[in-house]
Amino acid sequence: MTAEEKRPLIDRIRSQDAEIGVIGLGYVGVPLAIKLAEKGFLVKGIEKEPAVVDTLQRGKSLWPDVSDEEIADQLMKKNFLLVRVQEEYQNTEAVLRQQIADCDVYIICVPTPLKHSSHCDPDIQFINKATKIVEDSIQISEDKDKLVIVESTTYPGCTEEVILPRLKSALSTHSTKVNLAYSPERTNPGGKLPFWEIPKIVGGLDETSFELASELYKPLFKDRIKKVSFIRIAETVKCAENAYRFISISFANRLAKLSRHSGVDIWNIIAIMNKRTLWNFLPEEILKRNKLTETELFKEILRHDSFDSEILSQEATSINTLAEKCVDEIRGEKRDKADQHLIAEIVTRSFCQLSILFLHQLAEFCNLNSMKMSISEVISAILTKRFGLDLCFPGPGVGGHCIPIDPLYLYWKAREERISIPLIWEAFQIDEEMPDEIVGMVKQALHAQGRKLGESNILMLGVTYKENVPDIRESKALEILKSLLSKNVNLYYCDPVFTRRRLKLFPDKDQWMDRELYLGIKSRATVDTSEATIRFYLKGINMVECAEMVKKDKIDCVVIFANHSEFSENRIYEAIISNKKVPVIDTRNVVEKELGYRPENVFVLGRM
Repeated sequence: MTAEEKRPLIDRIRSQDAEIGVIGLGYVGVPLAIKLAEKGFLVKGIEKEPAVVDTLQRGKSLWPDVSDEEIADQLMKKNFLLVRVQEEYQNTEAVLRQQIADCDVYIICVPTPLKHSSHCDPDIQFINKATKIVEDSIQISEDKDKLVIVESTTYPGCTEEVILPRLKSALSTHSTKVNLAYSPERTNPGGKLPFWEIPKIVGGLDETSFELASELYKPLFKDRIKKVSFIRIAETVKCAENAYRFISISFANRLAKLSRHSGVDIWNIIAIMNKRTLWNFLPEEILKRNKLTETELFKEILRHDSFDSEILSQEATSINTLAEKCVDEIRGEKRDKADQHLIAEIVTRSFCQLSILFLHQLAEFCNLNSMKMSISEVISAILTKRFGLDLCFPGPGVGGHCIPIDPLYLYWKAREERISIPLIWEAFQIDEEMPDEIVGMVKQALHAQGRKLGESNILMLGVTYKENVPDIRESKALEILKSLLSKNVNLYYCDPVFTRRRLKLFPDKDQWMDRELYLGIKSRATVDTSEATIRFYLKGINMVECAEMVKKDKIDCVVIFANHSEFSENRIYEAIISNKKVPVIDTRNVVEKELGYRPENVFVLGRM
């Protein structure tokens, strides 16, 4: 062992001399690896997908949160090295010795999906495989201390129940100490706030583990590191904050569906009410007192003048119940513009009741003997994020790798502990209905023009789960496409963001149909979904072709799914509304925002 390797691990981290292995080069791993490399660390990016490794090696970025130039710069400076591991992570000792075993720190950033056989059972195979890399590396490395940090979202208890025993087993013949921490990624892909400006939650196995992880993250996150008492609190925070957002979106979608014919513009109402919700006054009070019991927490809420006990004590049992009561109350009020603030108050009350109901269910989970967590500590950690806590706007359903997945990890763990968090499952069921809701709007719009769905040409703008992100994982666009395919509709899609990423990954392959999109549709379809069949009915087009086809009456209906900035920059919205004969289903309410008015041929979710 060299003199440098004998230095304490915390000294090597503080001086940026520690070698870091980032396992998993996706939307979390790559930006983190590049930013750590920019701070002077030697970072080894460890990945099993050859196309991803090859793309990065060419200095090309696959994600919006890091640029081609940033990757190329760190590759040139040799601060960022790429290591491809075998598919099943069964690597030879030579590969481990030469490229991975020398790392001082391992950060696990691999996907954590759900099992295909179940709606909510966690699939931690990638965590297990990443842990095996660390295990094997420890077993053949010199006796020097290591730090392992898990950033992958997982269920409360997973890090200590699954990963820790395996690391201990690997240490059985070593005098090495492995420090373990959990720090959930809180990235908002494509968002305005870079990940290093979002407060970093860190829970350590012990004080040393926390201190080491904190020192590693400090050059990036500075004073935005939030310590929590236990690893399982950090795990719970990530699942719970996305569960809350999942519930919020489902509530908004339920309101939109119920209020469509009430004459109320739910989009404007939500914009008004988000200036005054439960979380807008709660943060400062909670953050001052980190160890409130559940009873003390709710007393703290009731203490505020802005929310009286009547609002919070009204019986609330489910998302559907609250949404129905809310809309019934709205219908009893006048609906002219002067009453918009009054209606916003009604929606605010209902949303706050829903928030309290979720807090009660979460508190029951935290109070379990196997968890023993402070509900106020969990909430205060959630509140450090400071966005995503208001009532969300309606939409076509959630997507990506966080909001549709993370809440179900928490739901599964609660079920394993023989309790329930029913709001999560109800949110899931409401979300599953949204593709049918969009298809119904398409059918209704075509019917009004005397057209049948099965004889129509339909264009979808954007197939990724959100704007300016190339990710189609869990995108409800796939469900909508599947449903339309089953009706033999001629489908066209235009998505420059998705297409550009796939061309970076496979520059020599077919530019129309990427296998990821094909497999995504195939996994959801109940009809003949051979690639030849999908190719026949589904065609990708560019933005110029998109505008031309609408102009020349070759499109019967347009569905706006992902409102990428490029559509605005290239005036695509103006092009598609120019043909007044073509109905436009706007699932994001983007046309009015862009143009300042809503044309008669544009139909918005939640509006008449």
